[in-house]
Amino acid sequence: MKRRTKYIMLVLVASSTLVAPNARAHIKDRPDLDKWMNSLASRGGYPCCSHVDGTTLADAEWDTAVVNGEIHYRVRLDQNWIVVSPEEVVEGPNLFGQAIAWIYRDSLGVPNVRCFMPGAGG
Repeated sequence: MKRRTKYIMLVLVASSTLVAPNARAHIKDRPDLDKWMNSLASRGGYPCCSHVDGTTLADAEWDTAVVNGEIHYRVRLDQNWIVVSPEEVVEGPNLFGQAIAWIYRDSLGVPNVRCFMPGAGG
């Protein structure tokens, strides 16, 4: 990687870590969930940030699938199913009820899952 590209990536990562902790969750009709939303992290320890950073998924946009003999969650993004690794799953009860995926896009614009919390029925 060229020195300039490394520098740009470093600046982007550093600036995102400065902004992310200040993100505040707020669901207009459920202010009682603000503190809970801001505390969410995946099994792998990745902070999910807040609900405003997440994408609420309809029931048809997530499910489970067998991959290499193991059951994994998967989410539908940009018309494609993306398998969620166990480290990206948020454990514990879903107080919000609907499934939420925290998505990021790589340098090519391909969507990836940072955190995923299944719906209350999952």
